[in-house]
Amino acid sequence: MREFTPEEKELIVNTPITLDLFSASFVDKDFKHYCRSEWKNLISVLERIRIMSRETENDEIIENFISMLPNSYKVVKL
Repeated sequence: MREFTPEEKELIVNTPITLDLFSASFVDKDFKHYCRSEWKNLISVLERIRIMSRETENDEIIENFISMLPNSYKVVKL
C-alpha cells in the first residue's frame, strides 16, 4: 500500500462510504441488483470502521481501514 498524505487520510476518514464511491466496473448494475444485501453489509461494516478511524485518529486503525477498501474506491487513488 502506498503512503498517503495527511490530507488524503483526512479525506478518506471524513467521506461517508456509499456505493457511489466505487468505480462502475466494480459496481456492475446486475451484480448490485443480485447482491443488494451483501453490498449493504459491506458498506455498513466499512462505514463503522471509517467512523471509528475518524474518532480515534489512530494511524494504525486508519491504515487498516484503507487496506480494507476495494481498489475501485474513487475518493483517492489507492
